[in-house]
Amino acid sequence: DPARNRLATSLSEITEGFVGSDLESMCREAGMLALREDAAIVTQRHFEDAQKKVHPMMNERLREYYRNIQQHFKGGLPKQVQPPEYQ
Repeated sequence: DPARNRLATSLSEITEGFVGSDLESMCREAGMLALREDAAIVTQRHFEDAQKKVHPMMNERLREYYRNIQQHFKGGLPKQVQPPEYQ
């Protein structure tokens, strides 16, 4: 369906940094906006209005936190503290 593809493409452009729960909140908010208007379908405008209310959880500070965790565990546990079955 070309209309759905266009909507999905436009949503992907305005939701950078969104995690799954952010996307869920935005979809829920778009649905609520459509219901308040007695709209038969949720349109791109509803999603754009919802995006103004729902903000992405992923920010640069959180990305840096995850990078630090990744670097911390990158090498695994030191050999002297590994359980015998992993040595």
